[in-house]
Amino acid sequence: MKKLRKYWEEISTHLTKIVGQNLINFQAKGANLKEINKLATQVGCELPEDFKDFLTLFNEYQSVVFFEYKALSISEIYDNWRLLTSLKSEGEFEHLTPWYIKEKAPVKFTWWDEKWIPFAEDDNGNLICLDLAPNKKGEKGQVFYWETVGGPGMPEAKSFIDFVKGYKKALEKGKFNYDKDLGNFVTSSNLVEA
Repeated sequence: MKKLRKYWEEISTHLTKIVGQNLINFQAKGANLKEINKLATQVGCELPEDFKDFLTLFNEYQSVVFFEYKALSISEIYDNWRLLTSLKSEGEFEHLTPWYIKEKAPVKFTWWDEKWIPFAEDDNGNLICLDLAPNKKGEKGQVFYWETVGGPGMPEAKSFIDFVKGYKKALEKGKFNYDKDLGNFVTSSNLVEA
């Protein structure tokens, strides 16, 4: 957990330089073991240790940002998961085909799976998810983006901690800037100077 906190402290430093304000709330209330176990029971699967460590540090909405995505609290994780899982069981996604992956991709070729755990959301309802039931080529605990209009994408990292490390490295290398007019992060190559 010390390593994870150190990564977030470094991320906070980079975000403060880029945006001009601190976007990581280290005063946020973390989840306790009982809350984490309740979430695992509700979603029906064991959560990865690195993700549980994250939840013990941050369990308030918007206490952490992943670029334009805001971290969800445990109750929001469950609410998003429950909504999408209910829609799937009601047949709402039967006619939808994922846009960004193929059938043999590391992520299952389906619009939604009940073993996908959303942990961050942008303003359009797009999510960043943990994949706890990957395809054969995937890794349990891999992280991918899920979009409301395109479904799941390819894995961005093999684990939650790898996703956080990748986020830190992208900030260190200056791959993203903050567009004050848009109020959002953009890739450095897409930043338009006025």
